[in-house]
Amino acid sequence: MGGNSSYAYSINGASQVAGWSQIAGGALRATLWDGGAAIDLNSFLDPATVGAGWVLQYAYDINDSGWIVGAARNNLSGRTHAYLLSTPTPAVPEPETWAMLLAGLGWLGVAGRRRNRAGGQAA
Repeated sequence: MGGNSSYAYSINGASQVAGWSQIAGGALRATLWDGGAAIDLNSFLDPATVGAGWVLQYAYDINDSGWIVGAARNNLSGRTHAYLLSTPTPAVPEPETWAMLLAGLGWLGVAGRRRNRAGGQAA
């Protein structure tokens, strides 16, 4: 993440690692390592929180559900607080979406069989 050091505090059952990294200029950022990629946890914050001066500096622990606990600092007031952050999870398609996908694949199979039969009769 551009700095000289990083530290891992915790690892969960999904091999996600929570800790911190130093960025360019020496500031600290709470970090999640997932699948070999280092992710600045501040990227999950909404613009209002960032605009109010809050920076997630440390990630001390992560559970198997992806919840992270750590320490944040307000760069405007100098106050420090604990935080609890849920990492975003990929969207899972609804059952109706799966049904439409399977129906579409079924129709593709039927169309392919019809095309093969028509091609066999012309030969």
